[in-house]
Amino acid sequence: MSSRIYLDLETTGLEGSNSIVEVSAVYYSGGLKVSSFSARGNDPSAKINLEALRVNKYNFRGLAELRSEQQLLMDLFDWILGLNAKSADLAGINIQFDYNLIKQRAEKYNIIVGSVLPYRL
Repeated sequence: MSSRIYLDLETTGLEGSNSIVEVSAVYYSGGLKVSSFSARGNDPSAKINLEALRVNKYNFRGLAELRSEQQLLMDLFDWILGLNAKSADLAGINIQFDYNLIKQRAEKYNIIVGSVLPYRL
């Protein structure tokens, strides 16, 4: 039976210049939940779309209280690296957007994702 990482992001908008503010992920292998991850962060220099904040139920004060987006991404990658999930599929709602945004935002912090995120979407 295959393994799969289900992933979902909340963001300050739908462009690469918007920040990731929340990541949740669950890893399943052989039909069983193995591990989960959840973290919040923000890049204060990122663009903010007020409609995105309304949808995500964030406000500026709430964003200011979050840890850095860079730390959020490093924690996510540490979690993924700790999994034995090299052949896992990546799944979620609008997963292509989430996958691309994670890669774009990581590059801002000189983190090259490469094959750490599963290839198959």
